Amino acid sequence: MRKIRYISLIICINLWSVVIFGQPETQTYLWEYPLQNDLQVDEDLSEVLQEEIQKIIDSGSLGYRPITCRYSDVMHDHYFLYQEPGRLLHTVALAYPYLTVSQQDAIRTMVAGLLANNVHTPWASAPLSASAGLKREFYSPEEIWGLNSDFGLYRPTIQNVYSLWLYTYRTGDTSAVEPYYNTIKSFYNNKVSARVDPGNLYGTMCAHIGMARLAEMFDDQSQVTLATENLDNYLNLGLDMEDVDYMAYYGLSGWNAPYAREYETRKDNWIYRGFIFLHLSPEIGRFLQDELLNEVMARHQGGMERFPLWWVRQASYFTRWTGDEGVGIPSEMMGMVMPVERWVVNRDPTIMREYLLSAPQGVADAYWIEGVVYAIESAGTDNWVDVRLTPFSLDDGVMIWTGAVSGDWFDPANWDANRVPTINDRVQINSAPFNAVVPVSFTANARQIQFNPGGQLEVLGVLNVAE
Repeated sequence: MRKIRYISLIICINLWSVVIFGQPETQTYLWEYPLQNDLQVDEDLSEVLQEEIQKIIDSGSLGYRPITCRYSDVMHDHYFLYQEPGRLLHTVALAYPYLTVSQQDAIRTMVAGLLANNVHTPWASAPLSASAGLKREFYSPEEIWGLNSDFGLYRPTIQNVYSLWLYTYRTGDTSAVEPYYNTIKSFYNNKVSARVDPGNLYGTMCAHIGMARLAEMFDDQSQVTLATENLDNYLNLGLDMEDVDYMAYYGLSGWNAPYAREYETRKDNWIYRGFIFLHLSPEIGRFLQDELLNEVMARHQGGMERFPLWWVRQASYFTRWTGDEGVGIPSEMMGMVMPVERWVVNRDPTIMREYLLSAPQGVADAYWIEGVVYAIESAGTDNWVDVRLTPFSLDDGVMIWTGAVSGDWFDPANWDANRVPTINDRVQINSAPFNAVVPVSFTANARQIQFNPGGQLEVLGVLNVAE
């Protein structure tokens, strides 16, 4: 592990080496994002994802209130999830490529409404009131507990800047975000300069990446430079996990600590302190894998061993997560563990899928829904690309009809990839020994179909084409 310290002018030569040798790594994390090559989308998981997003679409809004998480009999100890305004923007950005065309259209409309909503927009005041917006619970509570609670007053929201970039990149919906660029820029700069929520945790360092990428997208080079310097500064801080824990526990002044309550000594060994990993992005996960793998794995594995069924939030563990006599784990555990499993551990997709044998705690359970996307994308090969040069794509290749053995669309031997296309695959129909046929009572899927000279397709059943 490297740790950079500036001690005196005597070591100015070493300071120069920091600039020279540290900058290329910062540039890598700043501009590269993983696209998945050879991704064969798990259709079962894709269907689950679409079902969960459809529940949100049916509600007509992305403006949900926090959900009260209570597994104890201590009525005054309220624990809320999703107090960050605009939290669902990140969720729908991740899910978007795996949705149906009609769902994608609905999401774009709903995001436009979210960005125009002064209460729920990602740069709105935090924490979000427990009574602001649609309920997440599957049931109808008689009352909203904890309306006057002071829980989560300083939980971070600067990471929403990254979510805004992520939505723009994965959807191509630049026109929705561009009118708000100066507002986003001010939100980010005010957070950093106030040093209350400056993007100094592993889960919030992505804000500097998102700001630089939005600034690059909208041709604001001075802001690119500023965000790059901020990222370099906080990556340097992040080389020591103890420093980051300190920022989570104490903040910069004590009163503004984002996770002080969760670091109380009475909770030692009774919760998992993975709060520094909440909202972890792929880029910062890559940084942790490069620079702090042993330290991160020790913390990560310790938490999973303490709660071996961490993905079953209602498991009957004694905890102090939601009270001194608490039983159960909030969905935040999913938010702490799944990104590390995906971006630091590079866990096998079979295991990632098993984590989803649990269930969301309610409608719009963002951590759980995002876990579905992590599981889907873990089946591909991560290809880190420069986002300035490479638009988002599920697959940079094309599946080609060879018709080598028959006309059956559903026989993998008739495709060059030796598998049947999904709704995420671009398809090319060439002249072949056998023309492609979608049989009666069967439904074929493709993202896009291109016909080359001599290529023919007979549809006797149903053909779904996304584009």
